[in-house]
Amino acid sequence: MNHCIPIIKTSQELFSDLLKILVPLNNGELNYQISEIRYVLQLMEHCIENKYEDSQITLDEIKIVHQKIYPPRGGLSDFFIWHPVYEERVRLNEPFEKISYGLWKLLQQNA
Repeated sequence: MNHCIPIIKTSQELFSDLLKILVPLNNGELNYQISEIRYVLQLMEHCIENKYEDSQITLDEIKIVHQKIYPPRGGLSDFFIWHPVYEERVRLNEPFEKISYGLWKLLQQNA
């Protein structure tokens, strides 16, 4: 089995979940990140439709997009959901943090 396939499948799930969080919260400041996520989801869908023939190229592009939307400063690296009550803020941000960490960990494989 091609080592890229499980990474692409899991990345697709995580990026889809990330999009579900970001779109309702977008006030215009997340347009770039949302656009890049939609782009990478289209790439993954195309790869799946082509029976993973271009899986390494797709995986390389996924990693590039991930670096673009999670730069060392700014982007989703600094994103959080605000709520005045600390406990509620922690609860609201937990799914985002879990997805972000999952993507980071997954895309470090064979980096």
